[in-house]
Amino acid sequence: METGVRRRESGVRRRPSAVSWLGARGLWLGARRSGLGVRRSWLVLHCFLACTLSLAAMRADASVHEGDAFPSLSLTDWNGQATTFAAAGDEVVVVEFWASWCVPCHDALPALARLAAQYEGKHLTVVLINIDAERAIAERKLSAVLSDHTRLVLLSDSNGEAMASVGAPGMPSTYIVSGGVISKILVGFGPAEHEAIDNAVRDAAARPK
Repeated sequence: METGVRRRESGVRRRPSAVSWLGARGLWLGARRSGLGVRRSWLVLHCFLACTLSLAAMRADASVHEGDAFPSLSLTDWNGQATTFAAAGDEVVVVEFWASWCVPCHDALPALARLAAQYEGKHLTVVLINIDAERAIAERKLSAVLSDHTRLVLLSDSNGEAMASVGAPGMPSTYIVSGGVISKILVGFGPAEHEAIDNAVRDAAARPK
């Protein structure tokens, strides 16, 4: 899975840190729409903000942006083996950081599974990177929201270092990568983000290789 990717300079401006608060707003609305009570919704929001702020403190200067090369990440595969992931080559790669406690992720995962099925055999790879400290919790949530994940690449970032290294601004954070270069970064998941992912993948797949 390991391939070499060189980082290229980009003139794209840094995304403001306030985008994390947009992710928090989306998470709160998703929790309320899902039927969670106010107290549980606040608990989910608190977990999200604690995770986001701690990651920001860990690697505040390490974020990547649209137009940058997607970095090589040290992760663990779903069998517990250490691996290195790099979104290089000509194919389009959708990378999503998710967590079991992330309410919008519960809708994002099935949508990405459908996307992987739609583009099967068409040079698209969908990679789901879970940040839960305990993989058993992630596996239970994955089984609850997905009936089939055979078309997906499942990886674990239980210490949060990979998420911090890319400066993921919220949960979920989705990176559309084409030719090793980030073409789109999206935070949260709802109808607008779903449409944006579909459009970004379609546009990236249509570009000459």
